[in-house]
Amino acid sequence: MTTVSGTTATLDDLRAACDRYVEAADREYYLHSSGQKPTLELTEVNERLGRPFTTAALEAVLEARESAREVQERRRLTALAMTVSELCMERELAPLVDDLGTVQATATVDVDGETIGYYAASVAVQNEEDRARRERIDEARLREVERLNPRRERLLRRHHELVRELGFPGYVEFYTDLKGIDFAALGATMRRFLERTADLWREAVTPWFEAAIGVPLAQGRRHDLAALMRTRHRDAWFTRDAMLPA
Repeated sequence: MTTVSGTTATLDDLRAACDRYVEAADREYYLHSSGQKPTLELTEVNERLGRPFTTAALEAVLEARESAREVQERRRLTALAMTVSELCMERELAPLVDDLGTVQATATVDVDGETIGYYAASVAVQNEEDRARRERIDEARLREVERLNPRRERLLRRHHELVRELGFPGYVEFYTDLKGIDFAALGATMRRFLERTADLWREAVTPWFEAAIGVPLAQGRRHDLAALMRTRHRDAWFTRDAMLPA
């Protein structure tokens, strides 16, 4: 039985604490993102359930991983280390995340004299058939994105700082270790894949895009792609009444 340094808690206790936290945090995100709560309150979740997630707890998990003999156990401990480390950082990041989430939920954009919620603007872009109005909605939304970007930058910079404070040299190395994915190699593989398939993509998308949007692909804008991927022509196949039975 491995105990977490400085406590009588075991790794199984830590796993249970992770389960409780993730369940509560996911519910908080759900209530906020679905519009049932105007504020995001991860800080409260952390105050209530985040105490077990410390650098000492992470070190205990990493030490247990080093001494694990079975491959499957090492994988389980790596997954636990990933969760614990992210929750360690979330304790620090929660106020910034709460601030950004709450501001975004209450932000609005003005288009043609109409006020649209910031989150709703992305949906409006997808659903708007008039291309000129769709562009105005998207431009208004992007102006709001720009206004909120300093908050996002603070959050991102602090995240990178916390990765180093946990003892990892950087963001990529952190996720490469704890997700077990060589992201540099994956990036190189995906770049080669994109190069090989670029012409195939254009051949497949061009007629679809031009028929649906009404302009050449070369003139397409970001909002056009959002409308294209909305696939309104398939709405008849997915009616509201049929959703639950399906």
